[in-house]
Amino acid sequence: ENLYHLGRGLFPMGREGRQQGAAYGALLLFAAILYANVTSTAGWVGPLALPGMLSQARGGGGFRIPCALRKRDPVALVPHLRPGMHARGVSTRSSVFEDGVRSGDDGDEEKVYDFLQGQEEEERPPLEYEGKVCTRADMEFGIQIENIGLEVMVGPSSTGAGRGLFVALIPGVDRTVLSKGTPIGGYSKEGSWEQMSAGDKCVAYAFASLENGVFFEKELMSLLEAASMIGGDVHGCVAGHLIFSDEEEGVLHIALDKHYDTGRYFVPDSSADIGVGNLGMFANDLAYSDGCTEMDYTEATLRVSVLELAWRMEGRDGVLKPTWPVVILSRDVAFSNAEPMEVGVKYGWKYWFETRKK
Repeated sequence: ENLYHLGRGLFPMGREGRQQGAAYGALLLFAAILYANVTSTAGWVGPLALPGMLSQARGGGGFRIPCALRKRDPVALVPHLRPGMHARGVSTRSSVFEDGVRSGDDGDEEKVYDFLQGQEEEERPPLEYEGKVCTRADMEFGIQIENIGLEVMVGPSSTGAGRGLFVALIPGVDRTVLSKGTPIGGYSKEGSWEQMSAGDKCVAYAFASLENGVFFEKELMSLLEAASMIGGDVHGCVAGHLIFSDEEEGVLHIALDKHYDTGRYFVPDSSADIGVGNLGMFANDLAYSDGCTEMDYTEATLRVSVLELAWRMEGRDGVLKPTWPVVILSRDVAFSNAEPMEVGVKYGWKYWFETRKK
């Protein structure tokens, strides 16, 4: 509109002048679009972006060109993995998902594991773990894992919420320091896949970043690394998810596939005998207490929530598919306790906030 009036003002009034002005204004508009594309690094800029450019030229606020107006639609482009492309958000954590979901006690509530939001963690010394102590005589199950110097056990939880997960040094070991990502045990090998959450132990199969940690080919690695080992086009490479690129920013993104009908929630078989393959499901959130504030909860989480989940994946027909969750350490931890200490996993303040409202 501004360019039209500029062109119109250069010619005399009257019908012929208006026509000449409109033609000249259109020519100026075309020249502005051409100039914007020559000087822009964002790709082809359409005429709908020009008002923002004019506003910026007049000293107005900045603008962002919508993806629909760019030369390439990043959602539609799904290239092969190649050097120079990386995933947005570099996580040094190995959690399954940033906002993973585990259903609540009533089958409807969602426990949100408030994992890392894509930032790199600062270097931290190992946490000298101190948890609630229980006697070995109270333990219902225990297994020694010699390569990490720990005995992992299941016994009555200090929270009063049934069973809990405990660790203690193997006799003869004075101290063990374990790195984040160290496997502690399986969550459950037996279970079913459901479209809706069911029970207080089900776990959502959902990745929020390609840097989320997974177990693939017996190694802990990022989802992006596992996808690159599958080969071929990354579109549809991860079951239940869509991978797309933003070539201008040089990053890959991942999102849930809304048409995934295999089942988004893994419901473990709670009736199975306790063993190394399912002891992880007994871990509780030890950071919460009645009447605590969000700050209290956050501070307690740093001390006692040392566990998180990682999906074990396998390649079938050129696609990464989940098998079962594994419980791992969420940070470097040092254990010096000869007696069983309970270890916890974080549900997230959102879960407890919603629970309080009920």
